[in-house]
Amino acid sequence: MKFTYLTLFPELIQNYLSDALLKKAEDKKLLQFNVVNLRKYSDNKYNSVDDTAYGGGDGMLLRPDIADACFNELYKSPEYKPESTLRIYLSPQGEKLDQAMLHKFLKYDHLVLLSGRYGGIDQRVINHHIDMELSLGDFVLSGGELASLALTESLSRFIPGVLGHNQSVIADSFHNGLLEAPQFTKPATWGAEKVPDVLLSGHHEKIASWKHHMGILITWKKRRDLFLLAQKELVGTTLKNHLKFLSELTNEEIESSGLTREDVAHHMNEVKSL
Repeated sequence: MKFTYLTLFPELIQNYLSDALLKKAEDKKLLQFNVVNLRKYSDNKYNSVDDTAYGGGDGMLLRPDIADACFNELYKSPEYKPESTLRIYLSPQGEKLDQAMLHKFLKYDHLVLLSGRYGGIDQRVINHHIDMELSLGDFVLSGGELASLALTESLSRFIPGVLGHNQSVIADSFHNGLLEAPQFTKPATWGAEKVPDVLLSGHHEKIASWKHHMGILITWKKRRDLFLLAQKELVGTTLKNHLKFLSELTNEEIESSGLTREDVAHHMNEVKSL
């Protein structure tokens, strides 16, 4: 997959892309990165590419003629294929990025990521050259570079061979609509807290079951919105198994997972009402 970044601060992008994971993926030709400095298309000696907004307002806007020159050069590249390319403007007004959206992006071979700065970009750039606007959430950053890198890293995890262990993607939070179960490492006993016995058992089926059901409980506790979306899966045998799992949780398992017995009781009552 190829990523093309259109930015006023190419060094911000380039520095991050030198990170070990992404650099190794690039070296193995699993990912391809192209960073374009928008100032290259400036028509003045000051290398400025923006101007004040008509009607007033804070910040400078990227000029449409500058963006147009940049995109038109991109379109002339022999590698550019419009049918397999998605042009994205990173903007707080865009659709919120989530795991489901990442899966949709995988059908494209090339993502063109335009990062605004200061006041943003002229609307006509969006009208003519952008397929979708994308946001990380309901907050504002100084520019789109961080958002474009967040998209790159999260999406690259799904490219076969990028991660050292392909199971890492399957275990990630949000992969199946749920958060991950609590995780532990050595020492097995730390102070008064112990790692749950099942995780030390070596019984892969029991461990997988524990992580699945604990993931449901943790999602209910930390992200009720995600739980409400995923609760439709808790029907029939799955519902009975989950209630059985909850009833058999030990105090050590509950406390080591950052929960209380009251949390579990509340969750059980809510699940019983489904």
